[in-house]
Formats: sequence, C-alpha cells, structure tokens
Amino acid sequence: MGRGDASQLELSGARRAVLEGSDGTRFAVVPGALDERAREAFTRGHCHSLALALHEATGWPIVGAEDEELEICHFFVRTPDGRLLDVTGAHAPEEALQLEHAAFCPGPDYLVEQPAEWVAGIAEEDPSWRAPQVGPARSFVAPLLRAFGLSP
Repeated sequence: MGRGDASQLELSGARRAVLEGSDGTRFAVVPGALDERAREAFTRGHCHSLALALHEATGWPIVGAEDEELEICHFFVRTPDGRLLDVTGAHAPEEALQLEHAAFCPGPDYLVEQPAEWVAGIAEEDPSWRAPQVGPARSFVAPLLRAFGLSP
C-alpha cells in the first residue's frame, strides 16, 4: 500500500483504489474502468460514494431507495429527464426498482431525495454504512455519463 493512503495500492503496475463493501469485502477498482469490480463496489457498499460524486459533478439530486422500514439501502441520482442513474445505468424509476440491488424497495413512493450533506455523513449515523470515498468515485463520473449518453 502506498504511504499515507490506505485506500490505494499497486497491482501489476496499475494504480487501483480499494473500496470496502458493506459486508467487508474489499474491491480493488481501476479508476474510471466501468467493469465488474466497479459494478460490485458501487452496488455492494459504495453507491453513496458514486451518488455523491455524480451530484458534485452534475448538481443532480441524490435519491435514496428505502425499504419498508424506511431504511435506505441504495442511492441513485435523478437525471433531468427523471431517470435514476447508478453504476448499472440510467433507469426509469420502475425499472430501477427491479434491479437486484434495489429490489427491496416496495415502490416509487419509497424513492426519496436526500441532501448531499446527510448522505456524506450517513456512516456517522448508521454504522452499517462505510464512510464515503468520493475521491475514487469521481474517476467514474465522466465514463459513466459518456456510457449512457448523459451530460451535466
């Protein structure tokens, strides 16, 4: 690991960011590479990091998908045309609720806009969340927007 930054390491000469998932799994992601590792990292513990980075770059609102107990289990951003964007793509709200990582959400009424400041501090309020790592997530914003034909 690099000195002073436990979230970075060198693997085969490529710099990678390490994101710890909600279950303790560590994901070594290549910054900006929208591959399976990135999809796993941003659907299994760091959706809030990506949502914060997308919000920062675009100003689009962050939307939390709640379960029936009103616990947020996944974050998206809402695009200007009303779709919900995460690492898996830009989805109509009804489609987003069919995604494996959001299927717990009982319906569109459980998709609630959340203030970025609250999302940034969610780990302090709920220890089941990891502290957001917006720095590594920023490298995925431009490739994600490009991949789905979006612009801020």
